[in-house]
Amino acid sequence: MKIIFIWFVAQSILFANEPIDFLKIDNWLKKCNELKKSNFIEAKPYLDSILLYSQKLNYRSAYYKGLDYLIELSITMNDLTKLDSLLEIYKIESNKEYEKSYINKYHFHAGNSFLVRDQIEMALAHFESCYPYYKESSDQSELKSILISFAIIYNKLGLSEKVIEYSNESFKLAIQAKDSFEIISILTNLIGAYENLKMQDSINYYYEQMIHYASVYKNDFMRSVCFLNYGVFLENKKSLDSAAIYLNQSIQYFRLNQLTSYELISLISLAKVEYARKHIQKFKELLNTAGKLKEIPGSNLPLEIEASYYSMMSDLAIYQGNFMEANHHLIKSNTLNDSLRNISNRELSLTSDIKLKKMNFEISKLQSDIKSAKQQRFIIILSSILALFVAIWIFYFLLNKKESRIQKERITSLEKEQEFVKIESKLNGQIQERTRISKEIHDDLGASLTSISLLTEVLKKKFDLSNNIELSKISNTSKEMVDKLNEIIWSLNTKNDSVKSLVGYSVKFALNILELSNIKLNYHEDEELKDHLLDSMSRRNIYLCIKEAFHNIVKHSNAKEVNLHITSNGVLQIKIQDDGQGFDEFSIPKFRNGLDNMRIRIEEIGGEFEISSKQGTHINIIYPYSHE
Repeated sequence: MKIIFIWFVAQSILFANEPIDFLKIDNWLKKCNELKKSNFIEAKPYLDSILLYSQKLNYRSAYYKGLDYLIELSITMNDLTKLDSLLEIYKIESNKEYEKSYINKYHFHAGNSFLVRDQIEMALAHFESCYPYYKESSDQSELKSILISFAIIYNKLGLSEKVIEYSNESFKLAIQAKDSFEIISILTNLIGAYENLKMQDSINYYYEQMIHYASVYKNDFMRSVCFLNYGVFLENKKSLDSAAIYLNQSIQYFRLNQLTSYELISLISLAKVEYARKHIQKFKELLNTAGKLKEIPGSNLPLEIEASYYSMMSDLAIYQGNFMEANHHLIKSNTLNDSLRNISNRELSLTSDIKLKKMNFEISKLQSDIKSAKQQRFIIILSSILALFVAIWIFYFLLNKKESRIQKERITSLEKEQEFVKIESKLNGQIQERTRISKEIHDDLGASLTSISLLTEVLKKKFDLSNNIELSKISNTSKEMVDKLNEIIWSLNTKNDSVKSLVGYSVKFALNILELSNIKLNYHEDEELKDHLLDSMSRRNIYLCIKEAFHNIVKHSNAKEVNLHITSNGVLQIKIQDDGQGFDEFSIPKFRNGLDNMRIRIEEIGGEFEISSKQGTHINIIYPYSHE
């Protein structure tokens, strides 16, 4: 550290006349860091300048930082030739420095280099070499990148649970850093994991998240990569129209920024879509454009995409009748597919090795647990014996307590049952007594009053006394008393203790009394009027209130029509509305006693009574069943 400090002081003195160069380099590095989060491709001119000036000024930290950015940019642009040359430079320079940070950074870059080539074993070896260093380091950005790389590797190996674990851990760090490139990489890993688990909703969700974050951080390059990936996904799911839209958008951006490899992939993917859509002319144009781009140096393609390209070229040649060319392209496609199968076999072998290592680790851990268990066995046995004695004592204690509680509950239950029987007996006696009283009233008083009414009518006819006022009063009074006795009998009869009985009796009364006064009754009830039990007092009070209301209509309202609406849903609600002249409750005292009685009767049984006089008289009776 002392030597480095002296070197830095010496360099500062040496370039005291050119402080602007150091400032320029630092500003360029800041600019590259900003562009990495938005549009990394635009950072290339700055990076070239950083390498040039940092070598000139021997500004080593800036030189390595510039190399870091250039390597990341080469991976992003899939420029493998440039990537190899940069890695070779980094390896040579890092060995000169003898510093752990640079050596571990080389392993990190080498791991990414092998990863983009699908050389999983080599990539995993390099990442495992540098992971312990970055796990202990305060530099969370490199740890985050390694976690992402582990997720990518395990995705290729089909270990979806591991992918989700590493991705969730790295996603928190990426969000904190607001690094759109790494956020997209993490979401890509999660999509791969959920594709293995065949969870369609999660796949769509994370594709939408990818496009969202790329737009939020204004990273046009990553958004175009998302369009490409989502278009390929939609093509595999046979959503061809949507796939074509996303792939066309990605081609426009890659072509504008001269990203040949990405444009090639987009063109070949779109050609596959157009072939499936039977757009042969468009299919041919896309393949011709892709063929021209393939001839450009540095335009590398993944094996799977290149195999797909030659397969489609073979289909196009067959369509054009050129069978020799079709066979030539088919041979190339098959050769590439064979290479893919060999890579797949190696990955399967690597997956088996990883599973075997995991099993060995679990066996070793199990053996260690067994050894530890033997050492604790004696203590456990003694503790178990003591616990057994305590448990037996607690068991007998709780058992006795439970039996005592059960006996008490049984006694209480018997007492309640005995009380219930007494109450039931008393109620049955009351019901029988009510039935007897109503029968006697009907048979004795009812018959006598009916006889009086009949005798007065006979006297009128026999002695020609039809205009005799006294006999008419006797006849009318006896008829009224018969009606009142019938109401009393109806209210005493327990068979009538229901909503439907109350409604039927009230409607019958309303029809009879209104018919005599030539007033029309419009009756409405629920399509399915719910029946409910009512006690005799509630039933009688509600009926008397309805009766009083209709008497008032006949006597005072001068109405032509009356609306009666009854509902029974949770509460019994009765609405009576006439089209008469209404009344002023405060200026006409003759109504006071009747209205007060109606209100008192309803409130006495726990209900609500409302009356208003606007455009006729409106009465609303609400009786909640819970008050019974």
